[in-house]
Amino acid sequence: MKICRYAMLRFGKKAYVSIFALLAAAAVIFADTSSGTLAVLSAIITHEAGHLLALRLVGASVKRVLIYPFGVDISSDIERVGYAKEILVNLSGAAANLTAAAVCMLYTAVSGEPALVFFMLCNVFFFITNLIPIRSLDGGKALENLLCMRFPLDKALQTSAAVSYFSYFILGAFSLIILYVSECNISLTAYIMLSAFLAEKLI
Repeated sequence: MKICRYAMLRFGKKAYVSIFALLAAAAVIFADTSSGTLAVLSAIITHEAGHLLALRLVGASVKRVLIYPFGVDISSDIERVGYAKEILVNLSGAAANLTAAAVCMLYTAVSGEPALVFFMLCNVFFFITNLIPIRSLDGGKALENLLCMRFPLDKALQTSAAVSYFSYFILGAFSLIILYVSECNISLTAYIMLSAFLAEKLI
C-alpha cells in the first residue's frame, strides 16, 4: 500500500492515520457522546493490541501501522516466521476480543453491574466478524495461510479467493441480523459490508 495515496498523517515513527479516519472519528464522537462510542473504540483497540502482542511473541517486527476509516493495516515481517506463527497472529485479535468479552461476562456475573455489557457485546461482534473467511479479515488471512501450508501457492490463493467471495453471503446474513437487532440502523449495516469489501481492495 502506498501511504501517499490515502492522505495519511504520520504519528511517531511507524503510525500513520488517514485524515478521513480522523474526520470519521470526530463525526461519530460529535454525533454520539454516550459511552457507547468509547466502548466500540476500546474493543477496536483491544483487537489491534492482540495482534501487536502476538507479533512480539512470535519475534516479528512491526514496520508500520496504517489507520483508515475501514480498518487498521499492520505491516510487519511476519512472513519470515512461517505460516503457523502467522496464523497465530491472524487469530490473535479475535482471541483478544473473546478474552475481553469473557472477562466482562465474569465481572458482570460476579458484581451484578451491567456497565460493561455493551463493551462485552462489542468484543463479541468483532470476534465473530473477524473470523468470517473474507481475505481482508483475520479469518480469511488465517485460512489463506493454512491453505498455503497444505497446497501449492497458486491453488491456495485461488481457493482462498473463492471462499472469500462466497463468505460475503455470510457477512450479508450477519449484517441483516445486525440490521434487525439495531432496529434498522442501515448506516451501521452498510458500514459493515463496505468495511470488508473496501479493505480487501485497498490492502
